[in-house]
Amino acid sequence: MDIIANAGELWSKPCHLFAVIYGVKVSRLKHDMHSLKKGPILVKECVAKIKGTCDLLEAFGHPISTVDQIDIVLVGISVEFDSMLTMASFSFEPLTIEWLVNILLECEHSQQIFVSEVSVQVNLV
Repeated sequence: MDIIANAGELWSKPCHLFAVIYGVKVSRLKHDMHSLKKGPILVKECVAKIKGTCDLLEAFGHPISTVDQIDIVLVGISVEFDSMLTMASFSFEPLTIEWLVNILLECEHSQQIFVSEVSVQVNLV
């Protein structure tokens, strides 16, 4: 009986260590995703990072709901997208992540066109 009890104790230590490491990894992934700043990087890259982290968390058994994914995208959004945040806040329809990403990409594209037009005009002057 001592061998079985000792084997059980021996096995419980690695299981406990794995659970601690696993918990830390999940917490770290959630923290990194929530603290991702969207300002200097492109929307597509930002959403890809968020989706990748959500996929990892789902694989770990900690899925992130669509509503939470949308909140994560909107929370750290840069000032240039404030109009999108306002529009999303007053939407009567439930937001989908695809709709939000498409709107943000369109907004980002419009901003890039505006910046390139302004820089061409400045160069002409």
